[in-house]
Amino acid sequence: ILVALGYTPGVNLRGAPYDWRFGPDTSFGGSFDLAKQLIEDTYYINGNTSVVLSSLSMGGGYWLIFLNSMTQEWKDKYINSFIAFSSCFGGSMWTPAALLGAPVFGTSSGLDTILSNWAGLLWLSPYASINGDRVLFTTPTKQFTVADLPSLLTQAGLLESGVILELVSKNQTLVAPGVTTYCVFGTGVPAPD
Repeated sequence: ILVALGYTPGVNLRGAPYDWRFGPDTSFGGSFDLAKQLIEDTYYINGNTSVVLSSLSMGGGYWLIFLNSMTQEWKDKYINSFIAFSSCFGGSMWTPAALLGAPVFGTSSGLDTILSNWAGLLWLSPYASINGDRVLFTTPTKQFTVADLPSLLTQAGLLESGVILELVSKNQTLVAPGVTTYCVFGTGVPAPD
């Protein structure tokens, strides 16, 4: 569709892939240097035209962290705007259930042991800074809130997961990126609460 609209792959239509299994600290080759270089190259090969960043799902959080790591002067020069499609800003409430092996979207992943150690998925957990007192799970003796998630993971025998969550939580931020930002979300589609 974009090619039909006049975009040319490799010129004004470029991509910055990342491995979602890893958290933002290790994506884009271990730093954001590759993403920064891609943006600057795209700017120059398009006649010093500022770049529109777009993302889908978890990519929005990665670009948010990236943009917040750049100076305002750099962003003013190289970034026209940022479009986030269905981004998980603030984390996802279904992630803790998936980490603990519960059925998500009507099916059990069966991969909870593997998933529970992927920093990218743990980073996608609901942000305690905005959802801390929201109840995730209720047992006969205790309610576990978002703020309790590291402890809950440890109690469930997922020791590494609790440690990884503590490490990746420093990147759970919702600071405005300092560029014109558009958030695009669908409506009318049922999703877990």
